[in-house]
Amino acid sequence: SAVRLEERLGCSVYEGAKRLSEVTVATEFLFALIESLRPEITRGEVYAIFDEFISEGGSLRKLNEIIARALGASGFFDIGGENSPPQK
Repeated sequence: SAVRLEERLGCSVYEGAKRLSEVTVATEFLFALIESLRPEITRGEVYAIFDEFISEGGSLRKLNEIIARALGASGFFDIGGENSPPQK
């Protein structure tokens, strides 16, 4: 959930999204997304998924694109709409 993700990150989801270039932040987002579908998954399993993704030619940038699409599909980030991250 967004609440658990914020607790893990120590900041808001919006602030965390600005830090997706950090591997630990990206994997926490990935963990939150997978955990919503598979509550029994462990952080270690998510790290293994991340490592496998990278070893198979994925990149942090590609993972961030996937995370952004998943957040958009979930309705959490409505890019350009009322749930968009605040602009500075």
